[in-house]
Amino acid sequence: MFRSVRRSSLLTLLAAGAVLAFTLAAAPAPAPPLSPRSYAAIDRLLKASGPLEERDITETERRRFVQACRSLSTTDRLLRAQRARCQAVIDASAADKALSTCSTYAECGTRLRPLRAAFDREIAATRRLVVAVNREVKDRRCQAALRPPTSDLRLLDAYARGLTELQNAYAEGSEPRVKLALERLADVPLGDQRTVRRQQADLRRDCR
Repeated sequence: MFRSVRRSSLLTLLAAGAVLAFTLAAAPAPAPPLSPRSYAAIDRLLKASGPLEERDITETERRRFVQACRSLSTTDRLLRAQRARCQAVIDASAADKALSTCSTYAECGTRLRPLRAAFDREIAATRRLVVAVNREVKDRRCQAALRPPTSDLRLLDAYARGLTELQNAYAEGSEPRVKLALERLADVPLGDQRTVRRQQADLRRDCR
């Protein structure tokens, strides 16, 4: 009888193990933090963004970045926030290029306004992107990979204040003030910035 009970218990355990193994095998794999479409779009944008922070870019690289930005969805909340931010970068780049060819203080002051406005839009878009990441992405590690660091906002704020000072100096037509404002802009501390390549590595590790 003891052997019979023991054999019955063993069969029960084996049956339970088989059921558990079948359940584990049949259970669907957890969904990735991002949909394949969102992941591919953001990865493509980051890849196109890399040259922007390393050197003067070629026209081909500029067009690649613009295309990657403008191909982002306007219906997906996360991608829409990403698109608003990179579009502000595109606007700032165009305004900065126009500013580089001005020849009088009045002309420079006029051309500086679109650059200052683009920085304001980038600051606002960066804050909206943080909100979108927190709402749309549940995985904390993927959130950290996608979320702009607070140092980005500090840097943008510092540049925006510097551009306001430069704009006032142009309006006054004061050469010493213009020179001082330009020096302060050049001296804005970059701090410990996360490079685009590092962010892309984080994305590839934590968001798929």
